[in-house]
Amino acid sequence: MSKTILIVEDHEDFRQILSGILAEFGYRVREATNGHEALRSVQQSVPDMVLMDLSMPKMDGVTAARRIRNLPETQAMPLICMTTYGEPFRQAALEAGFNELLPKPFDIDLLIKIINRFING
Repeated sequence: MSKTILIVEDHEDFRQILSGILAEFGYRVREATNGHEALRSVQQSVPDMVLMDLSMPKMDGVTAARRIRNLPETQAMPLICMTTYGEPFRQAALEAGFNELLPKPFDIDLLIKIINRFING
């Protein structure tokens, strides 16, 4: 059975590219455009992993991560931060509940290594 990854990203082009890459590797993909949509999506059905941008309209990634982590059913779910802000934001991301930071733009090999480490381990 293939794993489900929720992509939370406000830029449609990036979301489509990432969805295509993940689908090629056999993952089922769900999408959300902001933190509010991500929270609703996770509450409806917990994915195997969430890849979430930090900077989004309506609800940013840090706020969304904190709210998602407050749900009992998401405590073990891997939550990966995707950001152009890079390493200076690693500590803030980890404190918000993210498991890892993936700097944008990212290498596909690094993306797959992170996914494998957390959900295919």
